[in-house]
Amino acid sequence: MPPTSLLCMESVDAKIRRAKHHVSVLTSDLMALGRDHKPEMILKHDGPRVWLVVYYKSPYADLSHSTVFGDFLHNLRSSLDALVHGLIRRCGRTPRWNSSFPIYAQQASYERHTKPGTKGDVLAGLPDKARSLIQRLQPFMRGGRSVDLDPLHQLNAMYNHDKHEASHIMLGYAKEAYFGLHLDDGRIVQFSSDGPLIGYGPWEIPIPMSTSDVKPSHRIEARGRTDFLIRTDEPWQGRPILDFAHTCLNYVDDHVVREFRPFFE
Repeated sequence: MPPTSLLCMESVDAKIRRAKHHVSVLTSDLMALGRDHKPEMILKHDGPRVWLVVYYKSPYADLSHSTVFGDFLHNLRSSLDALVHGLIRRCGRTPRWNSSFPIYAQQASYERHTKPGTKGDVLAGLPDKARSLIQRLQPFMRGGRSVDLDPLHQLNAMYNHDKHEASHIMLGYAKEAYFGLHLDDGRIVQFSSDGPLIGYGPWEIPIPMSTSDVKPSHRIEARGRTDFLIRTDEPWQGRPILDFAHTCLNYVDDHVVREFRPFFE
């Protein structure tokens, strides 16, 4: 059997591999959902005005997709706690009940939970070099408003949110949506929205044409970048969920965990 320290590192890697699997499943499922997620469109005209009414009947993805995202958050966040446990065992010591990887946006909170010699020290048993590295990776070290942009801060906050409520995933056009109105004489009137179409709607989009040209037989096509956005009260409201997942995953795997691998060699 491999040494205990290697098994602990394998535990970290296994959790990250599982997180990558969840991202792959979520990407595949949402892409398939997006292909079938089309807006309802109604052509309207009144006096000199012509416009298109656009709305979604069901703008939110089923919560089954949200639970996959939650599984991703759990495995990625717990890989960091497993990392601390592995480091403690690598030093020949036994982790405590509260041994974990701290993530704090406020320095005072971090210091309160990592004060050496206290029962609340979540890093008890770690060498000073590892402690310094963990502190350097803390979101509060960024300072100012950039703390909210820190991937560890976002991962931790979203993970804590998911423990109590599944994150809602909104579908829609993340940027402008483009439309083509096909007239009976072969002409195509092209126009676009003036921003994203996310949520139920409805949106009224002006069409540059004469009311005399409007006929019920007109065919309307819509195109644009369909995206899957996080619905939350956090600062990253409206952020693409797959972008969020990849950013956190890459940061933890390529930046955080990589920094600690030499401790296990």
